Amino acid sequence: MSTLKHPLYPVDYYNDFRQFLLGIREKFSSRPAVTWYERKGEECNRRYEELCGDSLAFGESLCAAGLQGSHVAIAGENSYEWLTAFYGVTASGSVAVCIDVEQSLEVIRRMIFLADSRIVLASPTIATLLAPLLDEPESPLEQMLVLSSGEEDGLFMSIREFSETGRQRLAQGRAAMFDTPIEKNQPAAIFYTSGTTSMAKPVMLSHYGLITNASDSISMVTIPEKIFTALPFYHTYALTCSVNNIFIKGMHLCINGDLKRMARDLVKFDPGMTMAVPLMVETIHQKLLAEAEKAGKKELVNRLLKLNAWLHKLGIRRPMPPLKKAKEAGLGHLSEIICGGAHLSKTISQNLLAFGIHVLEGYGITECSPLISVNRKASYRFSTAGLLLPGVRVQIRDEEIWIKGPSVMLGYYKDPESTRQVMKDGWFNTGDIGCLDKEGFLHITGRKKNLIVLKNGKKIAPEEIESYLKDIPLIKEVVAYGAISGDSTDDVRLAVIIYPDEKAAEGLAPYEVLEQLQQEINKINQKLPSYKQIQMVNLRNEEFEKTAAKKIKR
Repeated sequence: MSTLKHPLYPVDYYNDFRQFLLGIREKFSSRPAVTWYERKGEECNRRYEELCGDSLAFGESLCAAGLQGSHVAIAGENSYEWLTAFYGVTASGSVAVCIDVEQSLEVIRRMIFLADSRIVLASPTIATLLAPLLDEPESPLEQMLVLSSGEEDGLFMSIREFSETGRQRLAQGRAAMFDTPIEKNQPAAIFYTSGTTSMAKPVMLSHYGLITNASDSISMVTIPEKIFTALPFYHTYALTCSVNNIFIKGMHLCINGDLKRMARDLVKFDPGMTMAVPLMVETIHQKLLAEAEKAGKKELVNRLLKLNAWLHKLGIRRPMPPLKKAKEAGLGHLSEIICGGAHLSKTISQNLLAFGIHVLEGYGITECSPLISVNRKASYRFSTAGLLLPGVRVQIRDEEIWIKGPSVMLGYYKDPESTRQVMKDGWFNTGDIGCLDKEGFLHITGRKKNLIVLKNGKKIAPEEIESYLKDIPLIKEVVAYGAISGDSTDDVRLAVIIYPDEKAAEGLAPYEVLEQLQQEINKINQKLPSYKQIQMVNLRNEEFEKTAAKKIKR
């Protein structure tokens, strides 16, 4: 089925973030907007009028300080203050520079400096680390604020204190912010790519592109009243698809800034939906199986999941009452997960549907603000990237996916050469390999730059090989690659390196793990053409390094 067979859901559209804030404040003023839980579990809440008021106050304070139009770096974990900072910066007509705080201090420094940031807004845990940057001779930084609601945060003023000037000016009706119009195609934010092989690039995204992408995304799916997200806001997937679009619909969002408390907060808030990357979905899947084992129902659950797999082959897809009841006991009303960032095992999607959790996969890339396609509850296919968003145009050129539409980036900041390499006549080259099927579903098969090229000219997408192995219980993580096997660099053999699942490998010596893996891989090889058969298997004793989007760095 295509998007056209199922009408899009109604949604509001805005031209810029200032218009967005004013619009959602008018429509949803008294509704709950944001909830979060403190370290000891205390619940904190803000209504839409508070979210929008705090954001506009900060934006007006930037204008009062003569900083309107500046680049403002935001470096912190998810928090209410992070959101008000971003919305205040963009509503003032300035540019938010979203910093991946999981990177090393040197990389964070490069990100802040490369984007010509005049101010940095840092969480209390990061502000101390970044303080020396203010004194560097060539630093563009002039000021640091702390992302905190506290009145006093050591050496630096808190965002709340800084916002008081703007709050007073707004109350007196003499705000300067509204005197300067925002052009819908002017830059709103700079996000850094989550590339797996090289230094992240600064991507300039427009007001209209980001807001339109959020509205388009929510026109494809229905959402419940309560939504939970733990995805880092400095990633476009998180901000567009689990925050901006939720506020556009006036729903109630719970945010989490500490993964150690994610499971606790998820249960306490009891949402109907969450946004996730595959690693998070796999964790939820493992939790359900572990709870079944703990309750002494492991064999029953395994039988039901085998029956579920058989029913799926017959085209029967529905929750199984005993499994749904078990899910409700542990995860309450959670019934839908939007998943993106990497490939998710089809088996996990099928299993979770049996438990009453519908996983809808999507596909996006930072340069497209980011969402390109997503599955819909009324029209979905497991292991596909779903249907194109309205307004998104796609071309397949030499197997690569090219995208055109309002959400495509303005370019890489101060890097016209890199921009020219990926942009042509308004079309953006994603670098991903894929195709559209007859019913409009987008299939992603790999990255062109990751292709393994054999001596006979055959090309293999490592992601395809990895997908065959991910359902083997002994495997937690796997990467396929071309191993040089002769004197020539183009004489390669298809190899995999595997990080075994600790629990499944418990009590086994490394050679025993390798033997069992080889047996499973031999079975898979029998089903593959000769050039795609895995010829070398290696083990590693620690997890692979990952990007902010939880993709393995190659």
